[in-house]
Order: sequence, then C-alpha cells, then structure tokens
Amino acid sequence: MLPFLIMKSMMPCNLSVKRIIVLSHYLFATVKYILQIWTMITKIFYISRNLLFQLTRTSFLYAMIFYKSSDN
Repeated sequence: MLPFLIMKSMMPCNLSVKRIIVLSHYLFATVKYILQIWTMITKIFYISRNLLFQLTRTSFLYAMIFYKSSDN
C-alpha cells in the first residue's frame, strides 16, 4: 500500500489540504503498523532464543547425569 501512496502522491496534481491530511494519516498508520510487526518479530526472536538456551542447558545437564551414571 505504501508504494501505491508514494506513487499517487508523486503524480502531478493539485493536492488539497484534506488530501494531504489523509495521505499523512495513511503514511503514519503504515509506519505504526510496520513498527508493531517489528516489535512482534523481535519478541518472538527473544523468546525462541531463550527457549533454545534452556533446551541446550537441560540437554547438557541430562547428558552429564547420563555420563556420570554410566561411569560407575
């Protein structure tokens, strides 16, 4: 939608104040939407990174317990 708005705003025409306000509203809404998506992606990455760390740590602990129990 953003490329369409940019293309539409670059066309030679007389933009009224109302059209400029509407266009700026669409642009602001698009930027806000992109930032919300970016925030969600970073939260998902952070959660998955923590889960991977916990899984690796737990696997290592079980491997150490298994190794020590097979030592006897």
